[in-house]
Amino acid sequence: MNELKSLDWQSLLETLKGHATSEEGRTKLASTAPLSSEAQAIESFNEIDEARSVLAHGRRPFMESLDLFPTWHQRLERNATLKPMELRDVRHFCLEAIALHETLKPFSSPWVTQVFKQLMKA
Repeated sequence: MNELKSLDWQSLLETLKGHATSEEGRTKLASTAPLSSEAQAIESFNEIDEARSVLAHGRRPFMESLDLFPTWHQRLERNATLKPMELRDVRHFCLEAIALHETLKPFSSPWVTQVFKQLMKA
């Protein structure tokens, strides 16, 4: 635990949370723990490098609509009729998913492939 303190771990997480574009992202960052092996760290660095190459092209995808996703998605799973504001949220989510897809389309790294798979599961 002393090693984390010397790395200013909490300060690092707070800085990263400031760059997150969704509450879900901020929540995940708050519970982020150090990786337990060198192999995990290398894999994580590779993913970060792949994400940085996407961001270096100047298009930063935003996913603010993720914050509202659970509400309308749960209602859809119960076969409920969505309210007009929820339909607007679904539209916003779809537009952001399309924008993310377009941002990632020129890339073919393993990380991008995984993001595409996760995007299509939602």
